[in-house]
Amino acid sequence: MPISIPLSDLKIGQSATIEKTLASSSARRRFLDMGFVTGATVKIEQASPLGDPIELEVKGYSLSMCKNEACNVIIDVLAKKIE
Repeated sequence: MPISIPLSDLKIGQSATIEKTLASSSARRRFLDMGFVTGATVKIEQASPLGDPIELEVKGYSLSMCKNEACNVIIDVLAKKIE
């Protein structure tokens, strides 16, 4: 079952599916232009030594984003089964 969290909470190496963006109209447009559309897969590639900004891969492109911007992107992460 998927769990919805902000993109800023995703760990390095994890992937997730974009659910929605919570930004204002101009910031939302910028997210859409960068490929942050519903259903797209996003992966955290790396983070700076202090953890901000983070490097992401979305739709085959690498980009950097501050964590305060990443809070506006809600993602679905598949919960791992515990046996």
